[in-house]
Amino acid sequence: MSVIQRGPILASISGFGASLLALTSSPRFRDSISRFLGVSKSERIWRMLALLFAILNFKNLPFVWHFRILRSFLYHLYLQPTPLPPRGLFTPIITTTRAPLLETDYNLHKSNSTYFSDADVSRSHLMTALLRPGIKKSGLTHNIILGGVTASFRKEIAPYRPYELWTRVLTWDRKWIYTVTFFVAPSPPAAKTPSVMQPWRSTQVSAAEDGSVEAGKKDPDPPTVFATTVAKYVVKRGRLTIPPEQVWRDCGLLPPVPDSPAMPAPSDPSTDPDPDVWTWETMEAERLRGLKFAEAWSQLDGLEGEFAPGKGQEEVMGEFADLLF
Repeated sequence: MSVIQRGPILASISGFGASLLALTSSPRFRDSISRFLGVSKSERIWRMLALLFAILNFKNLPFVWHFRILRSFLYHLYLQPTPLPPRGLFTPIITTTRAPLLETDYNLHKSNSTYFSDADVSRSHLMTALLRPGIKKSGLTHNIILGGVTASFRKEIAPYRPYELWTRVLTWDRKWIYTVTFFVAPSPPAAKTPSVMQPWRSTQVSAAEDGSVEAGKKDPDPPTVFATTVAKYVVKRGRLTIPPEQVWRDCGLLPPVPDSPAMPAPSDPSTDPDPDVWTWETMEAERLRGLKFAEAWSQLDGLEGEFAPGKGQEEVMGEFADLLF
């Protein structure tokens, strides 16, 4: 990002800093905070700044990531009132967050490494919502193990800009469940489709239906995609691997297989005449549609075999400490 492109971001940060400075320079404000914190004048400014810094970066404080993960488990296991029907297997789950200052890099946008912690939380919501019936049936005897993650970055996310994570099942094979997460700019409420597990949100309509897009005119631009991540999970019971199809059946999410199923052609389930009823053929068609992306990624699984120091790799470039030692 050039200096010109970063101009609005720098101006926003400078304006926020100026406003904060003006606020903290007010004697009445400082006295109120001092009485609230019970500190002397010599200590109050530093405690105020530390408190403000913690509030603005709460997402990155110690153990907050653990709280976010635990919250997703507890909510879907004990508080989510609506069961997930089979047609919800491929629907995305949406989480909303922002990138605080501690998640930014020297380019003043969200650091690439921090996308993975956000995706952890979003996938925890998805996998717990999907596997809730199986977990309640068998207890906590199944381990859901993350086997790998890949990411593709397209556009930067400015500090404190809100963004959404849309995470859904991409496909599965005999061992792995593949999920995909899209980091996108928030879409207007009129552009969101009804929710399967939250029927109270199902009153939203499309832009064309509510009259914001006139007939014959071009549809609004699609949301901005900042990044895309793909992850794969394996479900274990002890050392035994549970096939994904069995996992979905235990959770009541996979329709029965017909006696003599014909191989379905890849299709878009959204064009099904009755989208509320997903047959095995519909599920299989959607699985095969996503499998081509998972197979391309799985071809990299043997890459660790290329790490063979001492075998055709006689020299290294150098060895350096990460910090000072």
